[in-house]
Amino acid sequence: MFTSYLKTIESIVGPYTEEEVYSIYADPNTGKTVLLLGEVFNAISQGQRVVWIDTEGGHEGMFKQFGPSYAKRFGVDINKLEDKYEYIQLLTAQELINYFGVDAEILYDKKISVLMKGFKTKPDGTIYENWGKKKGNLVIIIDSFSSPFRLGFSTKVENFSARADAQGVLVYGLLRFMRQTSAIVIMTHHSSRNPVDVYTQVGKVRGGNTVTYYSKYMLDIEKPKSRALEDYRQIFGVRTARGKSWDLRGWAKINSEGYVDSAQTEVDDIIMKKRKKAIEHLDDGSAGDL
Repeated sequence: MFTSYLKTIESIVGPYTEEEVYSIYADPNTGKTVLLLGEVFNAISQGQRVVWIDTEGGHEGMFKQFGPSYAKRFGVDINKLEDKYEYIQLLTAQELINYFGVDAEILYDKKISVLMKGFKTKPDGTIYENWGKKKGNLVIIIDSFSSPFRLGFSTKVENFSARADAQGVLVYGLLRFMRQTSAIVIMTHHSSRNPVDVYTQVGKVRGGNTVTYYSKYMLDIEKPKSRALEDYRQIFGVRTARGKSWDLRGWAKINSEGYVDSAQTEVDDIIMKKRKKAIEHLDDGSAGDL
C-alpha cells in the first residue's frame, strides 16, 4: 500500500492497495507518463518496488527530463535503483502476454485468433523470474495497455473478438500474478472520442469491456482547450468506491519538475483574469480563446 503524491488522486482512490487494478486514461500528450513517473519515486520512497512495462517507447526521454526532480522531491537516490526499479520494453501483445507467464499464441491468418495453452512451468523470461519470489511491496505499471492491441489488431470487425480474447488472456495472467504476489497494478490507456460529437467534453477509455470490468478504479485526465490552462489537468473519478462516477474530481498542474497539486480556486482565478483581458480587448478583435 502507498499513497499518491497528488491530493486529487488520493481523494478519488484513497491509498493504492494490493490486488487492485487502477486505470488512467487520457488523450496523447496529456501527461500520463509524467504523472506515473512521479508515482514511481513516490512509491519507492514509501518502501515499494516498481516494475515499469513500456509498450510505447516514450519512457526514456521523460525519465531523463523529470526523473531527477522527482527523485529529489521524494528523497530517492536515482543512481541506486537496481533492486527497487526495473524498466522493460514490450511492444507487442504477444510479448506482453508471454511476460506474465501465459502460454498463449496470437495466430495471424485471414482471421486473427488466440490459442490459449496454459501457463509456463518455468519462470525464465517472465515477470516471475525477478519479481515473483517475494510477496508484497510491489507496483506494476503498464504504460500503456492499449498500444500493443491497437498496433497488433486491425480495426476490421472480424478481428474484434480476437482482440478482446487477447486482452482477456493478458488480464488473466496479470490477475494470476497479482494473486501470487499481492502486487498493485496501475495501467494507462488511450482515450477514445466520437469525432462527430463536438459536445462531448471528456473521452472514454479505449479497451472496451475488458478494461472496464477489471479496473476497480478508473481515472480520466483531461487537458483544457484554453491556452491559458495548457499546463493544468483536470482529473475525474470515472470509477471509484468513494463516490458516484464523475462526481469526484480535482486539478493538478505540470511544471518543469513534473506534476504538482492545484485547486479549483487557482483555475477560476486564471479564467477570470483571461475573461477580463478579453473584455478589455474586444474593440481590437483579440478577445482570446475562452
